[in-house]
Amino acid sequence: MMFLNHFNKVVFKFSSENYWLEDLPFNIEELLFKYLENKGLNRLKQNCFSSNLSLFSIPFKVRFYTEKGSNFSIQYRLELSYHYAIILFIFLLFAFFSHFEFGTYLWVGALVSFLFYILSLLIIKANLKKMIMYLMYPVRKIRTEADIQSWKKGSFSTCPVCESSLPIDDLFCPKCGLKVRQNAYKTA
Repeated sequence: MMFLNHFNKVVFKFSSENYWLEDLPFNIEELLFKYLENKGLNRLKQNCFSSNLSLFSIPFKVRFYTEKGSNFSIQYRLELSYHYAIILFIFLLFAFFSHFEFGTYLWVGALVSFLFYILSLLIIKANLKKMIMYLMYPVRKIRTEADIQSWKKGSFSTCPVCESSLPIDDLFCPKCGLKVRQNAYKTA
């Protein structure tokens, strides 16, 4: 997996070396959207969601894009308009209540605004990364005996996408089609 950060655009690339990409269902994008709705994100449009999984529960918008080819990637772009408004508010608040000289006010206001922005981004990205990794967990390739035991202990009794119950021997979710088990690692 590779993690790239371009301003507010984040890309997760899943390679066939680490994941069973050939077993991803054809409707993986819709499954991703359904999973995100189940995890508390509010769907605004086809691929646009709003959430408050950020610092101080400040709402933000996020757009998701998927690309399935030789590798599979999930990309998202954050829209942080409320965060920018709060940064401006912090700056103005410092100006109003500041007992500093103008240069010190600028430095302190900029530093607090920058820290707020970075901390907000880190929290948002950590929450979204955790969701995406949980969705992709069932299709990762198991490598060692310790991984197999860990996989068996954490085997899914419910589908991570649609949350329907899974029969113990099924490889695919009967409701949405996500592959949740590999032949060699079925729990018995």
